[in-house]
Amino acid sequence: MAFIEVTRRRLARHRTGRVALLLAVALVTIATWPIRSLVPSTGLDPSWQAGLQLAADQGLDFGRQVVFTYGPLGFLADVKLYVGWEAALGLLFNAVVNGTLAAMLIRALRDRIGLPLAVVTSIAALSIPSLSIVGLGDRPAVATAIACLLLIERPANAPRWSAAVLGGAIAIALLVKFTAIALVPLGIVSAWRLHRRHWRSLGQFAGGFLGCFVVLWVVTGNDLRDTASWVGDSVSVASGFEGALYLDGADRGWEVPIALCLMALLVTAAWKRNAVTGTAQQIIVAGGTIFVCWIIFKQGFVRHDQHSFLFFSMIPVIALVPFRGGRGELVSAF
Repeated sequence: MAFIEVTRRRLARHRTGRVALLLAVALVTIATWPIRSLVPSTGLDPSWQAGLQLAADQGLDFGRQVVFTYGPLGFLADVKLYVGWEAALGLLFNAVVNGTLAAMLIRALRDRIGLPLAVVTSIAALSIPSLSIVGLGDRPAVATAIACLLLIERPANAPRWSAAVLGGAIAIALLVKFTAIALVPLGIVSAWRLHRRHWRSLGQFAGGFLGCFVVLWVVTGNDLRDTASWVGDSVSVASGFEGALYLDGADRGWEVPIALCLMALLVTAAWKRNAVTGTAQQIIVAGGTIFVCWIIFKQGFVRHDQHSFLFFSMIPVIALVPFRGGRGELVSAF
């Protein structure tokens, strides 16, 4: 009877903890909701956002009739009320992405600082203007990159189907914005680390990626024969876009050494944090951290103006991820 009573109490605590976690995720998701208005506007960015909405509504083929740094699902990122069904899907998509970001940050912080402080910290992190206003199309890639770091850090805690889900998530991020293709190498490393049977894990990752990509590509009305041209032309557009918009902020030159120092500190902390797990784990976690830092560095410094705030505001968010141990572990890592 005593054993049954103890088991019952443990199950009750487990259910209570799960309900509290779900409520915390819902609170953070609502408090950091990124879409401020559904009303269409005029200007440079609204013009291409409207183009993505109309291209999806008219069923234009990407790779043959449309070439851009965004893909067939790009209309889901920047939601405006051009077409009713697209706006509804966009709201649902952003709710899932924002909820996923909230859940990952809360779970990464809960064991170290407790659930209440984890909620407050997550709200502060996700309320950063760079995440809530600038680059909504980058949010799926940011969420996927954080998931990769979490899986690399703690592969033993991942469910068996994590590799397939990760592959599908990268495919979705890629179909939203083509630059998410940079996540593929990081996803491969994450999948390799998930299970002892590395090739099976990689197979699940590839199956999830290819399956999700093909299904969504076809469902959005595109021809699989246009995939290669979409990839090639998107690379050309992205590289030309980077060169055309490059801006050397002469009055902001002091930001570059500070940015490099912050990245070095973050990578050093990730290396020291994994000292007890062996050199291989240290290299993988530090390499993943470098990769994510490089992505946000390019976002912030290709056009070296106010965009640099994107980099500096993302560094604290990334810093919250690879440190999931007891209280004070982040400080001791430095």
